[in-house]
Amino acid sequence: MKRKITLLGLLVLSLMTMVGCSASAELVAFIDQFTSSTNHQMVLSMYSAEDGFVTLTYQVDGNKSFTGNSSDPTADTFTYYNNGTTYIYTQDEESATWIKESVTEELNSIFDIASEMVAIDFQKTGDDEFTLKSSHLSEYEMESFVIVLNDDGAVFTIVADGIEMTITISEFGNISLTLPAVAE
Repeated sequence: MKRKITLLGLLVLSLMTMVGCSASAELVAFIDQFTSSTNHQMVLSMYSAEDGFVTLTYQVDGNKSFTGNSSDPTADTFTYYNNGTTYIYTQDEESATWIKESVTEELNSIFDIASEMVAIDFQKTGDDEFTLKSSHLSEYEMESFVIVLNDDGAVFTIVADGIEMTITISEFGNISLTLPAVAE
């Protein structure tokens, strides 16, 4: 019995080592850098028949973030996290003045997928290029997902629901956000 437990333990340890080794060190390093970063930028570009070409910019600077929409600048928002409270800054469409509101619900973003990546779900398909394994496409709810690492960060090319989008992650440590003045 003791021998079976020892063999089972060795088998589990071997499998864990094989899974760990199957992930590319470069991709693991990028994911670690990205998920631990509190200062970076993500730019999402996509085209849909309904909205045309849209570019969304998401910047993070510590406890502040900015989301910008190229097709509707009045939809730009700032988010500020302070002592357990989240504040959202939006522009009034008529007066263009900034309004600050506190929110209690958890905020979700289209950019969340980037922080949920697991390196072993991807296979290396070229120099600095990684493709989501077909066995994981349904888990991520995508038709394809390719990551290309570069000197500044990475570029994701994603096809989901027939829409192709590109997310460029860069500017690590180079973002400085100032919250807008709020009308009193």
